[in-house]
Amino acid sequence: MKKLTKSDHLKIYSYMLKIRRFEERSAQLYGMGHIGGFCHLYIGQEAVVVGVLMTIKKNDSVVTTYRDHGHMIARGLDPKKNHGRINWEGRWLLCWERWFYAYVF
Repeated sequence: MKKLTKSDHLKIYSYMLKIRRFEERSAQLYGMGHIGGFCHLYIGQEAVVVGVLMTIKKNDSVVTTYRDHGHMIARGLDPKKNHGRINWEGRWLLCWERWFYAYVF
């Protein structure tokens, strides 16, 4: 097992913080009525996805079907870009990025 450096620890923390802030903003928008349907948040689970995705290679595929926001961010996708493409009206999130596949209905 690789020994984590200070840089690794900062990267891990950075991803967890990005996920948390994204989820907090999603909760805020949902509470204001800007997001329709259901809004299943990933708050409290940030370390899970960051830890898991640290173990795979960049070219490995990630397939997920539930609470995908954290997975996208931990995979390195831009939260601002992805927040804008999520369809928050009832059925939501169809995301096909290179090496990342998500569909939630």
